[in-house]
Amino acid sequence: CKDTVRRGAGWYQATDRFLAMVSTQGATPFSGCKASAIVPGTVVRPVKLFIGGLTRNTTTKQLRDHFSQYGRILDCVAMRQPDGRPRGFGYVTLDSPAAADLCLAEPQVVDGRVLDMKRAV
Repeated sequence: CKDTVRRGAGWYQATDRFLAMVSTQGATPFSGCKASAIVPGTVVRPVKLFIGGLTRNTTTKQLRDHFSQYGRILDCVAMRQPDGRPRGFGYVTLDSPAAADLCLAEPQVVDGRVLDMKRAV
């Protein structure tokens, strides 16, 4: 998504806009996002997860591919410095608490490294 590649607080603003759209417009994803379509009228309770311990080579696409096995990915980003260097952490927003619980219940390994995962605050 265009809105989620911003640095710093821009990602939070994009997710907050999504949550506002969910509550007012019947769960419609950001325009231009590659997230799966959400059926209007369904109750969506997105859960944002902090993903720490990423390698220098881990990309947003790898995170999306890995976590899509647990449920629908609403947003995903591997954070980078303004100069493009990786910061070693990212965020994944799943469409339900059940999907998040599945992720948190077992160790996750991406790029050969066990990830440090928590619900984002």
